[in-house]
Amino acid sequence: MTKQQLQLFVQGPLQVLKQSRYSKSVDVQDLHYKPCGYHDWDKRHEADGWLPFDQSRGYGGKEYHALFKTVLKVPTSWVGKQVRLKVETGAQDIWNFNNPQFLVYLDDRLSCGLDVRHTEVDLPPKAEVELVLYSYVSSEKQDVFLDISMYLANEELEAFVYDLDLAYETAMTVETGSEAYLVLCKACIEAVKAVDFSSLEALQDVPMLKRARGVFDEVLASLSVPSSAKVAVTGHSHIDMAWLWTVDQTREKSIRSYSTVLSLMEQYPDYVFSSSQMQLLAFIKADMPSLYERIKARIAEGRWEVEGGMWVESDTILTSGESLARQFYWGKRWMKQEYGKDSVVLWLPDCFGFPATLPQIMKGAGISSFVTTKLGWNETNRFPHDVFAWQGLDGSRIFSYLVSTTDYESLGSYPKKTSNETTYNGVLTPSQILGTRQRFQDKELCFSNLHLYGYGDGGGGPTKQMLENHQRMKEGLPGLPKTYSSTVRAFLDKAKEEVQSPPVWEGELYLEYHRGTYTTMAEVKRLNRLCEQKAFASEFFCALAWALDATQQYPHQSFEQAWKLLALNQFHDILPGSCIREVYETTIPQLQQVADTFDEAGRRARTFLVSRIAESAEDVLVFNTLDFERSDVCSIESASCCSIHDEQGRRLPSAKQGSTLSFIACKVPSKGWKRYRLGSQEIKMEPPFKWNEPKLSTPYYEVVFADDGSLVHLYDKQQGRDVLAKDGRGNVFSLAVDHPSQFDAWNIGKQGVVMQYALDSEVHYRVRSCSELGITLEATWTWLKSTYSQQITFHAHSKRIDFNLHVDWREDHLMLRTAFSVDVRSPRASYDIAYGVCERTTHANTSWDEVQFEVPAHKWVDLSEKTHGVALLSRQSYGYSAKGNVLKLSLLRAPTYPNPTADRGAHDFCYALLPHEGGYEQGKVIEEGYALHQSLVAERSHQATGLFAGQFSLAKVDPAGVVIETIKKCEERPSLILRLISMAGRDGRFTLHFPLAVKQAWICNLIEQRLEQLPITAQSVEIAMKGHEIMSVELVLDDE
Repeated sequence: MTKQQLQLFVQGPLQVLKQSRYSKSVDVQDLHYKPCGYHDWDKRHEADGWLPFDQSRGYGGKEYHALFKTVLKVPTSWVGKQVRLKVETGAQDIWNFNNPQFLVYLDDRLSCGLDVRHTEVDLPPKAEVELVLYSYVSSEKQDVFLDISMYLANEELEAFVYDLDLAYETAMTVETGSEAYLVLCKACIEAVKAVDFSSLEALQDVPMLKRARGVFDEVLASLSVPSSAKVAVTGHSHIDMAWLWTVDQTREKSIRSYSTVLSLMEQYPDYVFSSSQMQLLAFIKADMPSLYERIKARIAEGRWEVEGGMWVESDTILTSGESLARQFYWGKRWMKQEYGKDSVVLWLPDCFGFPATLPQIMKGAGISSFVTTKLGWNETNRFPHDVFAWQGLDGSRIFSYLVSTTDYESLGSYPKKTSNETTYNGVLTPSQILGTRQRFQDKELCFSNLHLYGYGDGGGGPTKQMLENHQRMKEGLPGLPKTYSSTVRAFLDKAKEEVQSPPVWEGELYLEYHRGTYTTMAEVKRLNRLCEQKAFASEFFCALAWALDATQQYPHQSFEQAWKLLALNQFHDILPGSCIREVYETTIPQLQQVADTFDEAGRRARTFLVSRIAESAEDVLVFNTLDFERSDVCSIESASCCSIHDEQGRRLPSAKQGSTLSFIACKVPSKGWKRYRLGSQEIKMEPPFKWNEPKLSTPYYEVVFADDGSLVHLYDKQQGRDVLAKDGRGNVFSLAVDHPSQFDAWNIGKQGVVMQYALDSEVHYRVRSCSELGITLEATWTWLKSTYSQQITFHAHSKRIDFNLHVDWREDHLMLRTAFSVDVRSPRASYDIAYGVCERTTHANTSWDEVQFEVPAHKWVDLSEKTHGVALLSRQSYGYSAKGNVLKLSLLRAPTYPNPTADRGAHDFCYALLPHEGGYEQGKVIEEGYALHQSLVAERSHQATGLFAGQFSLAKVDPAGVVIETIKKCEERPSLILRLISMAGRDGRFTLHFPLAVKQAWICNLIEQRLEQLPITAQSVEIAMKGHEIMSVELVLDDE
């Protein structure tokens, strides 16, 4: 029998059987409703404001909420039997996230959530039941129709329908002519023949249905085809913190979906569910404590697995290393405090790539396994493994698993699938169970594989149909692997036992897709980096104040709130810029609030420190938050003072503009301060710069500008060589056409390679300011619909060239970049990433090289030969490219979906060019990258006691090569935490110096658990670090 013949024989009767389930039903009328808002479910108790609801008319609107109420009157003959409520709205599209969704209250008790895939709920065995529906819909029109009915369930009929439906679907999936196909065909045909279709009443006959099920089971039992393969199935509901909806809606989605999970758990004892993101559970605890307690009970029982490691499913390629550490800290702390459990699995199914340093970050946070799906979306190269050991830059290895869920591809199907896409929103169907196993690439290593099933993003997770399918699949069905319920953690533990020597993948997991997310929503990315900078500085200042005076309160509580709010907004759709406009109307003020919180705490700490350091009102204190001695420009406000001196009376280079005095603070100690004194004598010094448009001479460079404002000549006087390539230019802006074929905010259009708009107007720079500190040139121009203003600063004390660009961006589907063609040839470029530096190729020798035409990085990219190099640094942008000898930085995009106004408006960018000797380490690129982000901070004294020394360094590491990334107070002990990063990538022994009386020193992990005590020698400790290692050192200042 062919599949077409089988379809003709079975499909019609199966549809009749499905429809006959509702043959005994009654419509629910007499509805009343009350419009309400977010989180207004408690208004169901209000007596006033209820209006009659006309069910013949639609309802809805943008972000529309309403309560519906009625009393269900069960027919007398049904009382005491299984009666179900059915709620339908006509919506069927799973990916229509604005579909109507409900919370169901029966007799004032939360029962479950309902949505387009969960439409039924069991009613209690009573004659009357009060029904309240808390409804959400977001639609352009009032086009949602509410169709509510009750029906008398025939559980034997339902069971037979599940039997026949699964067997038929399996037969239509497996290969025609296979033994499994023949067995299933016979079972389906014999079962259908055993049914009496003479009337709807006959179809309800329980003895007949039992006989039909018996025939079905007899055929399968006598001719069953065993399968040795097994698939572990885990219920899941992936819920984005925000995407095509706001965080407020996510809070409701999680309540609806998780209440549905709990309801189905009561019906299916072997239903195992896994959730991630402690933030979701924190929301539920705050919004609906009773539901949260029910979830906690299931967690304690072991059927509800909580894993994931992080506070949210964070982006990892744009987020700083320290932010990732805090994601783990707050996520794992919640797990421990709330459930007494530890999380050991990093669960990030939907992130857009993973940095090469993530394995050592995971290891440092106590994570032993990693699960993702997104690499299955690569558009060119298929990632070669689904089970592997992921090796980080320092050699750390993490057992990693790629979920392989996808639909089955028949051997005879045509055309063949061209997409590798896998999903974390699986369904428990024969096609996906077979597809999961078929797509799994490491069958010879791992006997079973993992299948995630359940609708996400408000879809309620697994459905009753899926759970019924599992009841049958776990017993074995011809042609299918057996399924078994498992938590993710249990599956991974078993897989580790099976795969003793997994293949090793070293370096980053680059997603060949969604590269536009490095750039989209530039303002959010700027604010994210600003928050991280403010946190870095503020924690240092507050820790410094507390370390020097234990009476100073470290603001643990406000920092915790700020870090958690920042962590929420680093979610993998919010920070990448792929959300609707309404999300960012909340995100941008929240990020500014985070920055202000950190800023205010740091300001208070500095005020205290200045009052203890200053000896007079003429003193200026300059603070250095970085871990190396610095000489750099900073500024203070002073109407009367025109000069500044060090404590030996030496005048510092300075310049006065209005009431602002700028100066070069010389040799400010690592992680410390230095005291200076103001003077009233103005001394004019001849600036070491000569400008004669289009030529500029500086202490370091000879520069020539082109007519379009780009650099056509940049000669390095120190090295005696051209920085730019022959016939190359620097700071060349391009506007590339950017029309992705899909995923507008996520992807970069391929048209831009050959379709670009040239700047057709001349750009003339003028001198904005010139002093012994530096010269700043400024130009303004219009290009298409946008206006641009740029200031370029050449310094007297540094080779770094700073570019400050203001853009009033009014384009659509264009991408703005700047590029520098440099006189450097190297097969590899170095990039600053989270807690480290990675290398990528600059050529396109292989398809793996070619696809990395746009890559993510944080503070800089560097291209170096042995004797010289050039770095391109950025204060807020993340999209870079280094192909051949051209360094590029992506600045702005202009997608229209899902946010039609993404990036339009005013933007400010700061990037820099740094020619240097040797490689990036010798050329001090790491230090300049940090310096671009963390300016020296100058403060005037208002209260002077002179209790502290005029010069101080809290910590320093010798020799160079190790960065003190963070200094903060330990969250739970009276001690300091210092985060050390071996950025240079070489093994060695280092000495950490500190001037304080330290009682104990410990090596800790990233979540501040002690690992090993260190001996203290003369206010220092010696540490051994591997290249690229991340190490946390705890310094205990008080007796514990």
